[in-house]
Amino acid sequence: MELILIRHGEAVGNRENRMLGCSDPPLTDEGIHQSQALRAYLQQRNQTPTQIFSSPLQRAWQTAEILADNQPNPENTGVQTLANLTEIDLGIFTGLTWAEATATYPDLTRSLESHLDWQPIPKAETPVAIYQRAHQAWSQILGMITNSDRVWLVSHGGFLQYFLSV
Repeated sequence: MELILIRHGEAVGNRENRMLGCSDPPLTDEGIHQSQALRAYLQQRNQTPTQIFSSPLQRAWQTAEILADNQPNPENTGVQTLANLTEIDLGIFTGLTWAEATATYPDLTRSLESHLDWQPIPKAETPVAIYQRAHQAWSQILGMITNSDRVWLVSHGGFLQYFLSV
C-alpha cells in the first residue's frame, strides 16, 4: 500500500491565523489554486490513487474533490469521507486568533504559554481522545484497502500529526 497524506488547501481564516479546529469554512480562491496545483503535480509524477479518503469538513472535502477530478479511473477514485479524519476540536479557541484568545482568556493563555505540561482547554478534545480517534481512523482505513492500493488521505495539519503517530 502506498499512502499520501495531504493537508487541505488554504481555507477562509487561515491567512488571519485563526484556529479553525472543527469549524467548517470553505477553501479560499488561493486554496482552490493550491489544490489544483497539487493535482497537476501528482499527475505529472504518475501518482494516481485507487482510493481517496477525506475529512468531512468542507476545506478538506473540497481539496479532495479537486484532486479526484480528472483521474484516469473516476469510478474507482470517488472521495470517501470519514468522520474520524476531522480536525482537532479546539474548544473555546475555535475561530479565534491567538491575539483574540489572549484578550478573551488572558489567564488561560498566559498559563499555556508559561507551562510545558499539557493543560486542558475548555470544551477542547484531549490529546488522548485525538490519538484514539486517529487510531480508529487508521483501523477503519486498513479495513477498506488492500496491499496494492494507492491511498490519498486529505485531512488537517493538527490531526495529521496524531495520525502519523499511529
